[in-house]
Amino acid sequence: LCRYQEWLPGKKLGDGSMKGVEGRVDQPARCMNCKEPLESPIGCLHCHSIFPDERSLSHFDRLGLPTRFDLSREDIDRKYLAWSRELHPDFHATRGVADQHISLRLSASLNDAYSTLRDPFRRAEYLLHLLGGSTATEHR
Repeated sequence: LCRYQEWLPGKKLGDGSMKGVEGRVDQPARCMNCKEPLESPIGCLHCHSIFPDERSLSHFDRLGLPTRFDLSREDIDRKYLAWSRELHPDFHATRGVADQHISLRLSASLNDAYSTLRDPFRRAEYLLHLLGGSTATEHR
């Protein structure tokens, strides 16, 4: 289990916003275990580390996608499939109980992120929510 302290979308290393992650200011965040670039703050696809504290992450961060409306269904599906395999509780069955619980929680949050972002209407609603705007649901 790799200790991952903070991920703030849109921030770069060296500006004090990403603690517990190694790298240079002009480079992507890197895993503290294997030093490979991270695609998402929920884990490392190279060494299979999972990071426990993902509660403040957006759905876009969880899937390792840019925060924007214009995303292809193929990109969303590809990222989801890669992360769902990586985080699946069966993959972590031989690890400790803590990793199994983290895996279960991360899998659930990943499924929620995927179901929101794969639907263009729900993705638009979610983006409006993230940006502080009112959504269609709030106007009903």
